[in-house]
Amino acid sequence: MRFKMLPVPVCRLLLSSSLLLCGSLLLSCSTAPDPPKASTEKKNRAAEYTVAGNSYFNEGRYTQALQFFNLALNDNISVDNEPGIIRSYNSIGKVYLAAGYLDEAEQNFRKAVQRAEALQDPHLLAHSKTNLAELSLERQQVEQATALLEEAMSSVDGLDEKDSARDLAIIYHNVGTVQKKRGMLDQADAYFRKALAINLELEQYEEIASNYYMIASIHSKRGEYPAARESIDLALSYDKRVENSLGIAKDLFARGMIEQKAGDDRAAFQSFEKSFEVYRAMYQYSSAAAVLPHLIALAERLGENEEARRFRQLQQQLEE
Repeated sequence: MRFKMLPVPVCRLLLSSSLLLCGSLLLSCSTAPDPPKASTEKKNRAAEYTVAGNSYFNEGRYTQALQFFNLALNDNISVDNEPGIIRSYNSIGKVYLAAGYLDEAEQNFRKAVQRAEALQDPHLLAHSKTNLAELSLERQQVEQATALLEEAMSSVDGLDEKDSARDLAIIYHNVGTVQKKRGMLDQADAYFRKALAINLELEQYEEIASNYYMIASIHSKRGEYPAARESIDLALSYDKRVENSLGIAKDLFARGMIEQKAGDDRAAFQSFEKSFEVYRAMYQYSSAAAVLPHLIALAERLGENEEARRFRQLQQQLEE
């Protein structure tokens, strides 16, 4: 908040029975053997563990996600699948980052960076450094995040544009986040839209939702509430499309904030209540508790005294 057995080569069997026979079959024996079945099975199993881990991660069930990502890491290590090992370290780091365990997240991201550098894989290196940049942003280390994103960009610079498109979309999104933190809203908006254009073409729905979420935040900061509503509703629609429960809860909370700033207390109350319900259904009690002060204040403002009392009781229960 994370053994290998190879079959005996055919030529060695032939050599033990007849040197002449092996000599006559030398050309056929020189072809590369098929990948070991056990190795392939473990790689496939690691991939399945990763899919399960991602599903739990999107539901905010970090303990289960971490268990599956660690299982994937163990299988990848057991067959020396270096790209898989790097991806697993990044996945484990993302769980720790989301759960607020920043030191543990950094340890895993740095392992991913070191291995990606040794492997000289530009895509994995860019992805790993981008994750480190996200961690730096969480720590409010904007300059460090900027440097890491520049390094990530240089890793994929010069590669085929189509091949590096997904990497660039992630980098652009994070550069936009940096610019937003610096108060450079026009530049931030431009980078979010560059990321969005790539993700729309690649049909990366969860990333599209994230792009629209940040675009909505730009509009809201400018006081452009109709545009903010439109963008956050698009984010919500794409998160629903991939059943990203955690994203849905965040989108609904953001919509509540936008409606509240726009002066529509009733719409804000409805969005906050939905966000609270999603968080509670996911057993994200700390996040659910963070919504309650907004619901209590709005219920009182709307004259819904019974609702305000109910939410105070829920607040007390969550604090116990």
